[in-house]
Amino acid sequence: MIPNFHNVYGTVQAHEGLSRVLAVAKKVAPWRTAQIKRSVYGERLRLSSASADFDSEQLDSGEYLLKGAVAGTTDEVIALAREFSNELQKQGIVHHFEIYDSAQNLVAEIQPQKTI
Repeated sequence: MIPNFHNVYGTVQAHEGLSRVLAVAKKVAPWRTAQIKRSVYGERLRLSSASADFDSEQLDSGEYLLKGAVAGTTDEVIALAREFSNELQKQGIVHHFEIYDSAQNLVAEIQPQKTI
């Protein structure tokens, strides 16, 4: 049986690279894999656990696209995304997340206020 899953998409601004984003991710969840891969195309963040998988793509000017799938109820997935968002915000990392259910319906959007 395939568990309930949700797709999570978002962006993070990481002009100095993904190391701070990786440190925050390690605080939020016990990842089986949590690493940054570097290549001629830039950096990629890879996060994997028993219930979640995330990958990133470097966009222009220090912005990264995060995309992944998370198993769990809608409330559990939103709670994880909010916790990740709160920790990113504490570090001053500008970000935005959208959470979609398995039918691709938008169920939550997390866009914290920008700090001045």
